[in-house]
Amino acid sequence: MKKCLLLFTCMIILCLYGCGSKKESASKVEPIDCEYAYMNYAVSGDDGYYFLCGGLVAFWDGDLEHQAVPLCNRPGCKHRTDECEGRISTSHPGKLFYSDGYLYAFSQWWKEDPVTKEVSYPLWRIAADGSGKEKIFYVEGDLKMYTIYEDVVYYQIEEIDEKERRICSVWSVPLKGGEAKMIWKSGLQYGNIAVLQGFGGKIYFDEEGVDMSIDMNDPELDFDGLDWEHYAYAYDPQKDEVIKDPLKGEDDSLRFASIRSNFEGNLIYVLCNFQDRNKNELWYKPKDEGEEPVYLGKQMTGKGADRNMIGVADPEYRYMEWRDRETETCGLKIYDHENNLVYEMQEESFDNWTYWIPGTEKYVFGCRERQLEDEAWIETTILVLERDKLADSTARIIPLISN
Repeated sequence: MKKCLLLFTCMIILCLYGCGSKKESASKVEPIDCEYAYMNYAVSGDDGYYFLCGGLVAFWDGDLEHQAVPLCNRPGCKHRTDECEGRISTSHPGKLFYSDGYLYAFSQWWKEDPVTKEVSYPLWRIAADGSGKEKIFYVEGDLKMYTIYEDVVYYQIEEIDEKERRICSVWSVPLKGGEAKMIWKSGLQYGNIAVLQGFGGKIYFDEEGVDMSIDMNDPELDFDGLDWEHYAYAYDPQKDEVIKDPLKGEDDSLRFASIRSNFEGNLIYVLCNFQDRNKNELWYKPKDEGEEPVYLGKQMTGKGADRNMIGVADPEYRYMEWRDRETETCGLKIYDHENNLVYEMQEESFDNWTYWIPGTEKYVFGCRERQLEDEAWIETTILVLERDKLADSTARIIPLISN
């Protein structure tokens, strides 16, 4: 009888610690109050952190002694197919958002209308306890950029009009249900939106494109000689209006081209001169209303300059992702703002691509991608770097989970 009771107890314990079971949070969760354009693969929840790891949603309790676990409770699941409760197959490294016990992300598993051949992309809602996932709506059209801000989904789609001109627009739809509404449509063609992000109650976005009168299908067209136009906007949902050039400096030729919020909730942005990038300016905008933006100096230009935007999103350190094609080496260097090198790491392989974001005061997160030689599979690994130990040179990089 005692043996049966012991066996039954062991079975219960094993069931409680399945592959998707979440451990108790070992420490207080520091909120990730930032967004890094297409690199928004790490978010904070009520009791831990969630990651997009090559399309697999994973949970980590914040304890460096623990690994992250797939957000899936299916016994024996390999987490590589759409049957997995935690897999949604997103672009790399992906964008993930958390709200009221659920995670949200668009999937690349689009569907095609058999008659019109038009495609649509699903927005997935994944339960933060690993109990399941569901598609809550589809976006029709060619989905490009999106963000979720104050429980509203804002997204860019690209459509082709009757004259075969590619035109982009920005739409909004409430996260909890409602009708989709177009809030802005470009007056340019062949356009692109590189920024779409919420901050201070507004949605900031930019556009780049060419005049509608140009025939982009003309075989004689000098594509390199085209006059590209650049504009920046902010949408105010309270007033339902779009404001042109909301972030400006003294130089009218500058418009914001890159924008990040850091883990203090403040905004870092670049005012760009598209004819002479040596004139680009770096600015800081406090999250508190009424405080004026602060000029930080000229932005770095040249190789890797855009990727180095992650460095200025940290109030103490600059993160320099370096890649040398001659020696086929790459890695990460971290400096303080007095240009003292405080940390250096070299990747094991030149084929590795790692996207770093300073998520909290305690942690820097990394998303490393590596093409496997023997199969058509990109191995993705979520890393954590001990940011709070950079000053005394004891910081470690710890892998949390691979897909």
